[in-house]
Amino acid sequence: MFKKHFQRAERVKNDSVMEVFDSSGKVLSWSARLSDYSSTGAAFLSDKDLAPGEEIKAGIRIFGKGYFKITGKIVRKEKKDSLNFYAIKYSAIEQEFPTGEKKKFEGNL
Repeated sequence: MFKKHFQRAERVKNDSVMEVFDSSGKVLSWSARLSDYSSTGAAFLSDKDLAPGEEIKAGIRIFGKGYFKITGKIVRKEKKDSLNFYAIKYSAIEQEFPTGEKKKFEGNL
């Protein structure tokens, strides 16, 4: 049987680099390939082995929208060829500007 994953928010395909930070959120730890994003979560591919429920802090650059620092929990893990496919649900989104100014993001990604 096929599993159905019900998505609440519209997903936007994207294949940019996702920068994953350590638990402090300040030091780049590793990177992954963003697959898609929405206003509630994102999906990415990585060779890292992460567990559902694990918290992740990352940065994503979305063309025309800017750079966002996100925090979220892994809600899904699937194997895709030699990589792992993960889905995360955001717990926080912060938009960062080139001047270094940061603000809590209130809109839709």
